[in-house]
Amino acid sequence: MKVNKHFAKRNEEVNQLKIAFLIMAHNNVELLNDFIQQILRYDKADIFVHVDKKAENMIPQIKKAGRIHILKQHIDAAWGDYTQIEMIHLLLDEAYRFGEYDYYSLHSGVDMLIKPVNDLVEYLSKTRKYGYYDCSKLPAKNWGHGGGVERISLKYPQIFRKRYQPWHPIRYIRAMYQMLYQYGIMKGKKLPVKYTFYGGSTWFTVSKQCVERYFNFIKNNQEYDELFHKALMGDEIYFLSIFEMTRKEAVAEEKNCLTYIDWKQRGQKNGSGSPNNMSMNFLGEIENSGMFFARKFNPDFDSEVIQYFLNKTL
Repeated sequence: MKVNKHFAKRNEEVNQLKIAFLIMAHNNVELLNDFIQQILRYDKADIFVHVDKKAENMIPQIKKAGRIHILKQHIDAAWGDYTQIEMIHLLLDEAYRFGEYDYYSLHSGVDMLIKPVNDLVEYLSKTRKYGYYDCSKLPAKNWGHGGGVERISLKYPQIFRKRYQPWHPIRYIRAMYQMLYQYGIMKGKKLPVKYTFYGGSTWFTVSKQCVERYFNFIKNNQEYDELFHKALMGDEIYFLSIFEMTRKEAVAEEKNCLTYIDWKQRGQKNGSGSPNNMSMNFLGEIENSGMFFARKFNPDFDSEVIQYFLNKTL
């Protein structure tokens, strides 16, 4: 049988793409193992897992395989805090030091693939972008008081860098704190003009070139890191800003983090600032999103949708 040489070369390129999957886990080890099982279907994928210090007891239950690397350092991460940045940086650093990868893909432990991993590999091989992430230049109108810049410019005390229910008084006090900045009554720290800030979703898939430029930037801009030590939800700005500032001529998909996240009003009681749990009730929207991942999944909320995507991807 005559083999199409172009097709054969294409398959070879797809199969040679190496990907480091970076996972931040803090609960639900069974779901984490499901996600790991999905990823391992591709034999050139390595998985790096950071387990929150508060959840170290789940480590013995995590699936064991040669391509699964559980980080030895366990950060006690807190919502909205600099520890989120430390955790992501640690994962990038561990994977970057371990070996050479074409792409680095960041996820939480409650993510799942909603398409087979080989579909993702084929897409990355075909498009070969500098990065896939969702961001906007700051300040932006849809980013609340100060357009998002106040997250960095203001110094937030620890009590503000926590997640609260919508009715909690601290949320109102924090909003007033930001409004004082918005209307010029309170002055924040002056941000260096050499930096341009971008904000968006924490989750990303970025190329080797992007990660190399990230580490080079961090090495030569120590003051940049210091800006975020007392920031609020700085992880949604820190990495995206570096990716965009160092992108130069490279082409990225700046409105596509490859992950479906549902923020619609569906009556779910997930707490403030938390997306909806995936559900069979809106399966069509998940399937038609064009994304490769989705979050967040919760077996206590809807185990059927988890099984559906396991059947589809394994």
